[in-house]
Amino acid sequence: TRLPLHCTSQGKVFLASMEDRDVQQILKSKIPVMYTPHTLVDWDKLQENLNAVRQQNYAIEDGEYKIGLRSVSAPIRDVSGQVKYAVGIVGMFRRVQSPEFQRTIELTRKTAVQISAAIGYRAPQ
Repeated sequence: TRLPLHCTSQGKVFLASMEDRDVQQILKSKIPVMYTPHTLVDWDKLQENLNAVRQQNYAIEDGEYKIGLRSVSAPIRDVSGQVKYAVGIVGMFRRVQSPEFQRTIELTRKTAVQISAAIGYRAPQ
C-alpha cells in the first residue's frame, strides 16, 4: 500500500529527515489531501509537527489518515546516519496520551535504535 507522507507517522519520519525546502518541493508537486478533519494540510502546522519529530526522534499520527487509527514510527539510520527506513506500530489506541500508547512510543524508539545499531549506525557521542 502507498501511504501519504504528510499524515502518517511513517511518512513524517521521512519528511522530518529532509530539509524544509525539499519537503516543500515534494508537497508542492502534489497538494496534500485532507483525509480526516485532523489531517495537517497547512504548511506552518506541518512544519511545526516535523520540527517536533526531529526533536523527539519519533512521529505520531493521531487520526490524521484514518479516524480511530493512531500510530508511532521512529527512524532507522544507516551507517552514514541517513534515515533509510522506519519502524512503526499502528493500532486502535484510545488516545495518544494513554499509558499504553506512551509505552508503545518508548518501545518503538528503542527498537529503531537497536535496528540502526545492528546495521552499523553509531550515534555521535
